[in-house]
Amino acid sequence: MAAYSAGAPAPPALNLLASAKRVWSDVGPEIKASVTWKEGPLLPPEELKKACKYLQSTVTKFSASATVVADAEEAQRSLTPIAEEVMKAFTILLGTLLSISSGAGTSLARELKEAGETLTEALNTLGMAVCTGSLAASAGKVLEHAAALERSSTQNRAALMRRLLKSLAQLRDANREMQEELDTGECNPPVDVLSGDEELLEDDDDLSLPAMDPSERTLLENVLCVSGHMEDLVKEVSTCCIDQSKGLSLQDLEVLAENIDDISGAIDCLAADSVGGTDIEACNSSIERLRKATPILLHHFTRAELPSALDATEAALLAIE
Repeated sequence: MAAYSAGAPAPPALNLLASAKRVWSDVGPEIKASVTWKEGPLLPPEELKKACKYLQSTVTKFSASATVVADAEEAQRSLTPIAEEVMKAFTILLGTLLSISSGAGTSLARELKEAGETLTEALNTLGMAVCTGSLAASAGKVLEHAAALERSSTQNRAALMRRLLKSLAQLRDANREMQEELDTGECNPPVDVLSGDEELLEDDDDLSLPAMDPSERTLLENVLCVSGHMEDLVKEVSTCCIDQSKGLSLQDLEVLAENIDDISGAIDCLAADSVGGTDIEACNSSIERLRKATPILLHHFTRAELPSALDATEAALLAIE
């Protein structure tokens, strides 16, 4: 049985895993894009998995032992050796990430660094949770992040694919929301009336939402058209991460991924700013972002209809303005 309760006074400050932040401050800055980006696996995946499993086993042992300590003094005495083992496992894992980054491009290095930062924060939180009611949840978070690290990319093309799929998901979410908005505006559904408010309304009141403004509808339809073309482009770019016969180098893919990040963000903003009172300035800014990013994609992929779709979107915005 744990020797603490949720209503007990806060225990003395104790963090046997505080050195996680110090280790990360030394190793983290070294996990960065390499001068030379390498093709193929930069480390056997089983090596990364082994390091993650080692950390998970030590954290499980630390958590189980910490649940029975009575106070900070006992924790200091009985948990210090186990905490040192946790830090040993953590240091080995960071060394593994550092090894992978020796041939990493921008996307892979960023993925590894974000994973390392997240894990460091989780370990630090676990250290502070000893003798508190949040111990189990904190340990669970560390184990969760370590398990996610097992699935991290160990080669550049895999990291690029993962990054592109995130942008693709963002575009699909935006497309779905825009289509739902168009469908809702067309159906003109009734507004729900809260019980007890009926007497505030006249019998002949129209309880339906106002139909979408025609100019807003035209703009949103054009934004959806542009986003659909972009979604197709991202799908095509993602196939080049797997099929090297497409002729795109790691450097080419990194540039495309960076621009696709900007495109998906611009589409998201444009969709949000095109409904319920168009934000002209924000929409113009998003269209400008799209015009800057698109030519880089069109340099590698033919989409003759995309520039005209952007022109139509801008014209629809000008009509509102």
